[in-house]
Amino acid sequence: MALPFIDDSVILIERKLNQLISIFGAEKARMYEEFYHSIPNKNQKALFSLLHYEINQLLAFMYSKHNGHYNAEESRRLKSIIEIVHLLQANLKDTVYSFMLDSSYASLLNQCKTFLVATNGSPIPNDLQLVELIDYRAIFHLIESVSAPGSSTVAYPLHHVDEGSYAHVYRYLDEQYSFPVIVKRAKKNLTPEEITRFKNEFADLKKLDSPYVIKAYQFNENKMEYSMECADETLDKYITRMNDRLTMNERIRLVQQLMRAFVYIHETGLLHRDISYSNILIKQHNDGVTLIKVSDFGLAKHPDRNLTRQGTVIKGVLNDPNLARVGFENFEQRHDIYALSFVINFILSGKKNGIHITNSTILGFFDRGIDADINNRYADVVTMANEFQRIIPTLRQLNVDKV
Repeated sequence: MALPFIDDSVILIERKLNQLISIFGAEKARMYEEFYHSIPNKNQKALFSLLHYEINQLLAFMYSKHNGHYNAEESRRLKSIIEIVHLLQANLKDTVYSFMLDSSYASLLNQCKTFLVATNGSPIPNDLQLVELIDYRAIFHLIESVSAPGSSTVAYPLHHVDEGSYAHVYRYLDEQYSFPVIVKRAKKNLTPEEITRFKNEFADLKKLDSPYVIKAYQFNENKMEYSMECADETLDKYITRMNDRLTMNERIRLVQQLMRAFVYIHETGLLHRDISYSNILIKQHNDGVTLIKVSDFGLAKHPDRNLTRQGTVIKGVLNDPNLARVGFENFEQRHDIYALSFVINFILSGKKNGIHITNSTILGFFDRGIDADINNRYADVVTMANEFQRIIPTLRQLNVDKV
C-alpha cells in the first residue's frame, strides 16, 4: 500500500512549534491566537501566536532597559526566535505557508540580529529603532493574501477555493466593507498568449454591467490577479442541492435571468464559448432573491480580438460537436445557444444526462436549440428567449419530473 504524501513544510512548522513550546510553554501558543483565526494550518496558527507574543514580550523588556544592557537569557531567546523566523521564511518560500512580517518588526529584528549574542547579555545600541508593539492584530501575514484597498499595511488572508486551467481562485473577507471577495490569480507557467487572455477576461468583465454577470473590481499587475464579486455556489451545486424543493416558477425565473444575461452579453459582441453548469453561479440575498451570475470569460471571443488560431483545440464542457468540423475559431452565437439549451434543461429538470422530454411543446423548444443542422437553430438568444416565453404556460402545468 502506498504511503500517504507528507508535506515537508507541515513537518517543519510542527517541529518548530514543538521546539518553541518546549522553551516558552504551550499556553503562549494561545495568547494571540485570535489574531490568526484565518490561518488554515492549526500548527502555523499556534506558531504565529507564540512568536508574536514572545517577540512583543522580549522587545518590551529591551525597551525598558535604560542601562544599555540586554540580559543574557532574553538575548538568547530573542536571538533564537529571530533565527527561527528567518529559517521559516526561507524554507516556506513559494509554498502556501509562505509568510511575511510587518515591515516595522522585520526591520527591527534585522537590527537586533546584528548585536544580539548568546552569552553574557547584549549591548543595546543608541540608535535602536523604536516601533509600536502591536497587540491588537496580526503581525505575521500569509503571502497568499491581498492588500486591503487603500492600505499597504493591512492584508487579508486568502483561502484557496478552486483551480482552473489558467488560474487559482481564492476568497477573502473584506473587513472594511464586511463582504467576501474573490481573487483570481494567474498561474505562474502561463504562456504570453494565456496571460493576454487572462487580462482580456478582466477587461471584458469590467465593461459588462448586468445584475446577471459577475462583477470585476480591480486588477493587480504585480501579482497578475484581479478581484471580483463573490457568489454563493455554482448552478450545478445549487440545483443538485435544491432540486426537490424548487418550484417550477422559481426555475422559470432562473431561466429568464439566464436569457437576459446572454442577450446582453451577445449584444456587446462577446461570445462566451465556455457555458457550463459550473460557470453559471448563484447568489442569494437575505430578502429571498436568487440571482444567476454568469462567470468565467477566459475563453470568450471578442469581436476586436483574434487570439484563436486555426486548429485550436476545442475547450469547454457543453460545446457543439460540430465545432470539431468547423473549427473553434469559427465559433458563433448559435454554438453558445447549443450549450445554453443543456443548461436550461438542467435548471428545469435537474437532469444533466441528456434531454429526455415527452411533452412535444417543451421538446420542440430544446430540439431547435441543439439541432444538428446549425441553420435550424435559433438565430440568436432574443429569438430563443421569445420562444421560451411561449412555452411557459405549458411548463407551469407540468411537474418537474415530467420535464
